[in-house]
Parts: sequence; structure tokens; C-alpha cells
Amino acid sequence: IRWDNNNSSLILKDSSEVLTTQIRSSGFSYLNGGNVGIGTTSPDSKLHVESTSATGANFILESTHSGGIPLLDLKGAASAQLRYKDELNVIQGRIDFGDSGTFNFIDVPNNKSTLYLKTGGNVGIGTASPDHILCIEDTEPTLRIFDSANTLNQEQTISFGTEPGNRTHAEISGINLNAGNAAGGL
Repeated sequence: IRWDNNNSSLILKDSSEVLTTQIRSSGFSYLNGGNVGIGTTSPDSKLHVESTSATGANFILESTHSGGIPLLDLKGAASAQLRYKDELNVIQGRIDFGDSGTFNFIDVPNNKSTLYLKTGGNVGIGTASPDHILCIEDTEPTLRIFDSANTLNQEQTISFGTEPGNRTHAEISGINLNAGNAAGGL
């Protein structure tokens, strides 16, 4: 460890005198192609956080200011991505943040959009091209509305109506007529 007056930085070298880390007033860098590694000595991206513990690698975003909101900004020329990789480093899922306020959750192995959201627009489940407020697409699409408590005479309802107020014009209700496994009524 020594101070480098030329670069105003603290530098660390390994046993072979190879520069590994440089701490400057402008920031920290682990010198492996300019990448920063936390928990790894061979980072493969600009910031690579790795953990071998059972709890995994965690980021904690915290604001101690009253009313403060922790932020994670993803910035790019057009869009940004969050990707999930399995233990073999294979991408299993990803979230695409589009440049027009879209959020697309993608099952990468099946190349399928699982949830698509557009701010101020439509929601797609199973499609990245929803043409209605809510669009559900699959080979056998099913919308499930269940009473998880299995309560006798409990209704599960889809209501149709207008605002303001609770002026429901029509509804479809499933009712639990037996707390056992018997069929209910519609």
C-alpha cells in the first residue's frame, strides 16, 4: 500500500507488485479492465457484487433523512435492464425498462413476456402488445379468483359498473356453499 502523489491516490499492489486497487478522491476502482468488484477479485462488469453466503449478495438502499426515498437509477441511451442469472450464469429472467415508460418482465428461457406494464396505458399478462386495458394471453388463459380461507358463503366477485359512487350495474359471483370440497354456485 502506498500513496501516489502523481494521481493523488492510494494504491494497492499484490505480492507480484501488480496494481490491483486504486482509491482516489474521485472514487474507488478495482483495476480489472476498469471494473469494480465487491466480494470478487475478477469482476466481469462495471459493478460486480458477489457473495458465497446463504443469504446471497444484498444491496441495501437506505435514506436516513426524514421523508427521504432510497433511489436506484438505471440510465441508458434508450432503455435499461435488470437480469436474473442462475448459478450457472445463465439468464433466466429479465426486466426491460423501455424509453417510453414501459416495464416488460420476461421469462428468458421461454422467450415470453410474463407481465408488461406501460405507465398510463395497458397491462399485458403473457403479451408485450396489450391492445386493451388488461390483456391476458396464453394457450389456455385462466383468470383465477379464489377465497384462500375457504369461508362458507364467501363470494368471489367480478363487478361491472360506473363511477362515481358504488353504482354496480351487474356482477358475476362465485359463492362457496360448502366449506368442504363440494362445488359452489355461480
